[in-house]
Amino acid sequence: GRGRLRAISLVGRNHQQELHPAGIEQAGTPIVQTPNQDGTTQQWTVVDGKDGLVMFQSKVSGMCFTVQDGSKEVGAMLEQQECKGSPEQLWKPTERRGGFSFIAQHSGLQLGIGAERVDGARVLAQRALSTFGTTAKSRIWAFKVAG
Repeated sequence: GRGRLRAISLVGRNHQQELHPAGIEQAGTPIVQTPNQDGTTQQWTVVDGKDGLVMFQSKVSGMCFTVQDGSKEVGAMLEQQECKGSPEQLWKPTERRGGFSFIAQHSGLQLGIGAERVDGARVLAQRALSTFGTTAKSRIWAFKVAG
């Protein structure tokens, strides 16, 4: 079965901002990064998928990070959808200096920050692989235990 860990926040190594849905309960709401708000909207549970893969489930909505429409395109944004364990919700963690990078199972692309904004906040997107330099640092995420 799938195991659950404690609630965590995901903090970007370069920008020190945390991730949360731009809205609360609604499916299709984009995942954005904002400064720490010390609230449950920025808390996630890491859910064990299969074969070393993980899903990120919102503590507030109960929904998971999902690449919109299962797109395999660079720049496709992330939104929250019902957790189904489908390939566009599964991420392979890779340890990096200062945290982890996450590779989408369905596309082989990296969790990163996109160009789109919602109310001024940058939306998460899948990005081309990068393993060194400033671009790579912007795709490294640290876990911070909530509460």
